Amino acid sequence: MDALIQQKVQVMIELATKKLQGDINALQTELQTVKNDLANVHSQVKKGMHAEIAREASYSQQQFQPQQQQVVKNTYYNTEDRPPLDKPIDRNGVAPADVSIEKFFYFGGKRK
Repeated sequence: MDALIQQKVQVMIELATKKLQGDINALQTELQTVKNDLANVHSQVKKGMHAEIAREASYSQQQFQPQQQQVVKNTYYNTEDRPPLDKPIDRNGVAPADVSIEKFFYFGGKRK
């Protein structure tokens, strides 16, 4: 009787071992697929980062390239194209052509 029980235990252990080995093999294949997926995602992220860096580099190169400056003539501030004013513009009746620039600034010494 003792041998019969021992045989039953061995068969049960073999069945449990086979089941555990099957589960371990299934987990290993799932782990391998997860590793492959992670590697694919990692490579896509690297490609995306390289593309982003390249896009930023091209944007910065475009931004810092010397651009043609357009000369805008402002008629209000541009005095080269206008003739001097001969008619009075202030309430004292003085025209800008009548007053020299030296009269605006004093270049002498300090008075005590």
